[in-house]
Amino acid sequence: MRRRLFRLALLAVLGLISLAGPVASQMQPMPIRAEEEHRPGLSGKSALGGQLGPWFSSNLSSTYPDLHLTVNSTAFHMEFFYQPRLSSIANLDLNVGAVSRGEVKIQTSTESSYGTATIYPIGFGLRLAPFAKSLTSPIQPILRFGASVLVGTEQFEAALRYPDGTYYGTSITSRWALGFYGGAGFAWVLGEKFALTGCVKYQYARFSKDMFGAKDYSGVQVLFGGMYLYRPTPHRGFNH
Repeated sequence: MRRRLFRLALLAVLGLISLAGPVASQMQPMPIRAEEEHRPGLSGKSALGGQLGPWFSSNLSSTYPDLHLTVNSTAFHMEFFYQPRLSSIANLDLNVGAVSRGEVKIQTSTESSYGTATIYPIGFGLRLAPFAKSLTSPIQPILRFGASVLVGTEQFEAALRYPDGTYYGTSITSRWALGFYGGAGFAWVLGEKFALTGCVKYQYARFSKDMFGAKDYSGVQVLFGGMYLYRPTPHRGFNH
């Protein structure tokens, strides 16, 4: 089930990527000027890359007073993004990620449950490099923000204890919710086509129903990675 949902998430992002061209053309991106053609840095470039790092969740508490939830509040997050150029300083930000909360334990007076909870954020937003046209330093600040569709799955095994014995069962459940993200970081440009990246951003990820004992998986992500930079093909009628 988790693999199937992850494939669906990837297909969703691929669909967004396929729409990025028409969306960008409707927004009438600025033409690449002659002085930008060989400018180092992020100005006028599209990007494709990935990042990874910890996701710190501070609200992983049980929604039931008689239920004890044992889960690691820090998990490993992986993200891939595609950022087509809109203007010299602005790009679309299409991204998909995956984070597993690791092994989760739920303990009550009659039940012991073990399993995993996994979240797949799918984001659509903007990436801004406000000083891309004027800053000559290879390290350039960036801003990222947008909306998210969150797909979550829980898979666990439960042991229910009754006076006449103990019964075992398994369950797989999926949830989805709407969220948002926002943060800031940097791109360290190492050449015409490659840059290292770092970003700290907040991801709002609250589900309307419990997902393995908790609803709110919101938290701060600290991500590092790299991206491939390239200049998109000019639109017909644009001058270099």
